[in-house]
Amino acid sequence: MTYDPPLRQQLQAARSSRTPLATSLASWLEGQRWDIALSLNFAANVSRQLAVQTACTYWQRLDVALFGSNAVQRRKTRLPRACFIEGETGVRNWHYHAAVQLPPADAYRRNPGLPATAPEFADALIGRWLAMQEAGRYSKAEPIYGIAGWLTYISKDAGKGECEFCTATSHIISDSDTM
Repeated sequence: MTYDPPLRQQLQAARSSRTPLATSLASWLEGQRWDIALSLNFAANVSRQLAVQTACTYWQRLDVALFGSNAVQRRKTRLPRACFIEGETGVRNWHYHAAVQLPPADAYRRNPGLPATAPEFADALIGRWLAMQEAGRYSKAEPIYGIAGWLTYISKDAGKGECEFCTATSHIISDSDTM
């Protein structure tokens, strides 16, 4: 008979082997409100540089659709999100994990037909992603149920060179490149 420790013990064990950056990011992420867990998989032939560029394009287009070009360019209005891109080791394709908030009320005033629930908005995010040429087949979006577990998972490799944190403005932060 196997013993599965409670989720809190599993999370504590996972966090004990993390870099200080990953621990700080997980703490910051847990202090925010997140509605949707998003995993976007890139096609097999997509390079790291193209994956980063595609992710930025995806969010830029979504932000403009939600808030309008003027709000995005002049006021830097963006859909709240925390994103991590992975894929250098141990996987075949680059992939992208994110915690996303539902759009704020002003986005719904601008777009009355915008999906209002987390499951509907998650479906819209995946639909938009699958329309992109660089999209892979195994992408998923759903409401976040186990918030602590998801946030620990998506930030697990931050600071190890494998995973890079994309800020709410969709820029990549790392020593090697900044977009």
